[in-house]
Amino acid sequence: MNPAKWEFWIERGGTYTDVVGRSPAGILHECRLLTDNPDAYDDAALQGIRDILGLRPGDPLPCYAIKSVTIDSAIVALGTSPDPEANYTAALGR
Repeated sequence: MNPAKWEFWIERGGTYTDVVGRSPAGILHECRLLTDNPDAYDDAALQGIRDILGLRPGDPLPCYAIKSVTIDSAIVALGTSPDPEANYTAALGR
């Protein structure tokens, strides 16, 4: 049996990026960050995931603990690459 993992949904807006995460226990967590805040983080969506997981800016994402990330209705499979943040960046067309 596979252990439960986090799921994330992200809506990137012009001013704010909203991140909602469902923990393995089924509890919803939410985070709202400025979409563009280069003095604090490189990417609001990734930082929102880090904030919900209790990580610091720049900490690697624990992909083994993340089932899925849905960004503006596009599903990104973070756990399918040796560089999961590259999957995320590629999905955004960056």
